[in-house]
Amino acid sequence: MKAYPWLDTYRDRSLTELEIIHGVLNHPEAAGRAFFYFRDKDFLDIDRLSTPESSDESPAYQAKLEELKKRSESPAYVWQ
Repeated sequence: MKAYPWLDTYRDRSLTELEIIHGVLNHPEAAGRAFFYFRDKDFLDIDRLSTPESSDESPAYQAKLEELKKRSESPAYVWQ
């Protein structure tokens, strides 16, 4: 964490979300070169090898996903 102190504020975020935040959402000039694809939760119906807290079904996970989707749906990132 010493090399990347900004990561401390994102301890509860997934690696994928960090990539999206750092690679695009914090850099509006990248908007024209970024695409976001969100999988429908019903697409894959497999048993997850995870804890309930990190499961796709947990309320905490769903809230974080909705927040990320809202940020990525900003007019700056919507492809016309």
